[in-house]
Amino acid sequence: MVKKYKKSNVIINIKPSDKQCKPVKEVFPDTIDKSDNMLSINYELLESKYVHDVYETMAEHFSHTRSIPWPKVKNFLASFSPGSIILDVGCGNGRYLECTKNLNIFLIGVDRCKSLIEIAKTKNSSSALFIDDCTQLNIRSHIFDGIICIAVIHHLSNSERRIQAVSELIRCAKKSGGKILIYVWSWNQVADTVGVRAVTSKDSLVPWHLQKKYSKLGNEKNNDYVRNVIIDQDNKEITHKSLTTPYKTYNSSNNKKHIIHVHPERYLIPLQRYYHFFEEYEIIDICNHGINLYHSQTEDKSIISIKQIYFDSNNWAIELEKI
Repeated sequence: MVKKYKKSNVIINIKPSDKQCKPVKEVFPDTIDKSDNMLSINYELLESKYVHDVYETMAEHFSHTRSIPWPKVKNFLASFSPGSIILDVGCGNGRYLECTKNLNIFLIGVDRCKSLIEIAKTKNSSSALFIDDCTQLNIRSHIFDGIICIAVIHHLSNSERRIQAVSELIRCAKKSGGKILIYVWSWNQVADTVGVRAVTSKDSLVPWHLQKKYSKLGNEKNNDYVRNVIIDQDNKEITHKSLTTPYKTYNSSNNKKHIIHVHPERYLIPLQRYYHFFEEYEIIDICNHGINLYHSQTEDKSIISIKQIYFDSNNWAIELEKI
């Protein structure tokens, strides 16, 4: 007779200190000037290590958590007439390609992360997807009816690069009626909401706890972390001699649901991503400077205005339009 064991719930006990965002100036004091502004000379090292390399490492896990389009972004895309051409700058795993399939609009996606582009291609094999840099887009000017840039510009580590990115988005939009939607993380975080971050500095390293099963550095042994080690109610580690040994469960007055506690280091790899958290006036200022930079570099006389700005789930969203 085979004995049946009840399924257990796995809980990863991450210490509060491991969830905290770290100010960049504490980790790299030489990257910040006396006014708390990021020094331009250091952006390549910071973004390479804490944006590009991190996303290449966490791409599969990140993609697994990013499948549902933001409703207001989806509504923005749905506002375009059939036959419109849309550019998604920072397309990631291509989740907005999915929601445009029934809209009869053509969406091109670009991203700096090769691994995310590869994931997007597996889901959207017939779509136009390629690697590109939001500050220097290899795209012809004045082509797109609409452009979305969701959760990208906050990874750029100084004002000059953010302004340049906005200028590039404007350049790619059609001269008459081209619209741009930008999302960035907000400095003003709403307590007790999904994804809220406790930050003390606008330039911060934000933790991401990579599941080892998604790690390119992992192996099959890492994927069996739960079978190897569990922790009982007294926080005492118990090591199983065999991977086939059934789980022990711990029933007490406080634990009747067969919960298994595991060490975070057995399950997760801590990573850090760079973010700039924007106040409302900052994203408005960046966009206005981007408009001015665009006009200084082109003969295009289009009027570019900020159509609206709104707060959406701890993000600032701003919409620009060429008239």
